[in-house]
Amino acid sequence: MSFPQKASGHPRSEGRVGLIIVPLLAVAIILTIYFYPTSKSGKSYTEHVLESRKVARRTVELANLTGIHRAIQQFAMMNGGEFPASKDQLASECGVHREIFADENPTGAGVEYIPSQNERMPKSNILLYEPKARLARTHQVLPLGGEVEMLTSEQLQTALEQTRKQLK
Repeated sequence: MSFPQKASGHPRSEGRVGLIIVPLLAVAIILTIYFYPTSKSGKSYTEHVLESRKVARRTVELANLTGIHRAIQQFAMMNGGEFPASKDQLASECGVHREIFADENPTGAGVEYIPSQNERMPKSNILLYEPKARLARTHQVLPLGGEVEMLTSEQLQTALEQTRKQLK
């Protein structure tokens, strides 16, 4: 069986070339988007996406800490100003998921809770903190005052020492 020939003399060769060129163009476009700097900072599209994901993750963590603070405040209102005596009580009576605690999270990420505090203590006392520094080498910290802060490792150690002095 012979193929009909076009005026160029090549049997149906244009269709085959199109099948090769279209995927090659698609790959070239994807690689260009992936590696081409898209901003004045010189970051590629992928770097911007990864950075956005980190910011989104930190925003979720901030919202979680704020929610935990609200739950602790409600617990204190119902218990004469006393905060939960342990992380177990925080989890069971305040509805905090255990995965938020660093020692119960498989990745090791999470927070530590400092029990034995009440609402009459200094608002600068640390209630919850991230033991591992993360984004920009800082730790998210929730003091009794309720406003989440970002502290360096040195600042965190100083704040923890001051909190422990208040507990004695």
